[in-house]
Amino acid sequence: GGGMTLPFSERLHNTIKPLAKHVPRALQDHGGKFSRIFYGNDSFYVLFRLHQILYERILSAKTNSSTAEKKWRTSKDTSSPHQYSKFMSALYNLLDGSSDNTKFEDDCRSIIGTQSYVLFTLDKLIYKVVKQLQAIAADEMDNKLLQLYVYEKSRSPGRFFDLVYHENARVLLHDESIYRFERRSNPMRLTVQLMEYGHEKPEITAVSIDPNFSSYLYDEYLSSVSDSKVSEDVFLERNKRKRGSSNGPQASLEVMDDFKVANGLECKITCKSSKVSYVLDTEDFLFRMRNRRRISSGATTPAPGKADFVKPADAVKAQRFHKFLLSRS
Repeated sequence: GGGMTLPFSERLHNTIKPLAKHVPRALQDHGGKFSRIFYGNDSFYVLFRLHQILYERILSAKTNSSTAEKKWRTSKDTSSPHQYSKFMSALYNLLDGSSDNTKFEDDCRSIIGTQSYVLFTLDKLIYKVVKQLQAIAADEMDNKLLQLYVYEKSRSPGRFFDLVYHENARVLLHDESIYRFERRSNPMRLTVQLMEYGHEKPEITAVSIDPNFSSYLYDEYLSSVSDSKVSEDVFLERNKRKRGSSNGPQASLEVMDDFKVANGLECKITCKSSKVSYVLDTEDFLFRMRNRRRISSGATTPAPGKADFVKPADAVKAQRFHKFLLSRS
């Protein structure tokens, strides 16, 4: 009610049988030369459902055409036309514009009979199939799923694992619905299963965020600490001594001269469960550039460009260690 029109995929969900939300254990390792598995999203599900509806209507036309042919054979008329061929010819004429919908409906009634009403909108159904194919061809994610299928299909016999393929598809689709399409050739059958996700998809509603979670998110997790609350920078004493007794922002920058820092790590928070998870392909990076200190027999000279010296005690320890290694060899 209310005049709201549901999307096409939602209307299909309301008129079909329930889908399985898991792969039976007997089928997990049953893939072989007689089966082919493909993991797709809503776009591929809609495409296969449209293809199924088109196939069922064409099949009904063929079945009813055979019934009409039997009636011709039992009549006195010796010429028994091929009714199904006449129907397909009328359909092609409709698609290429040679005839209109009214003539096509009349042809269907004369060829098939009273059961032909389901065929009157075949042109619109074929148009939807073509538009869905064009949408899949132009969508980046759909093309990635096709490339993943080609990659998994290229695995050598015995190296294909259904669970691995499913996890690879989950990496691409994240929280989207994943459908498992399996074609079996003995007997010929296509099955569709809606895969269950370990975490429930968060429902997008028009309500305000939970007050407790909002307080945690904005007051604690995302709060910025003012400079007045920071007493002093946190540095090791040996690093501060290298820069002298200078203080202030300039001294802090000098201490960090030898460091490369990149803050790129991102995280996402699920409002429903308050779960924090990291975003894929993001990271923090810290690298300290320094020269290796080489210890020689009289290693008390500084490294080039460096102000730090190797302590005599360290040189003695190094000599003892090398002497120990020589005695063990």
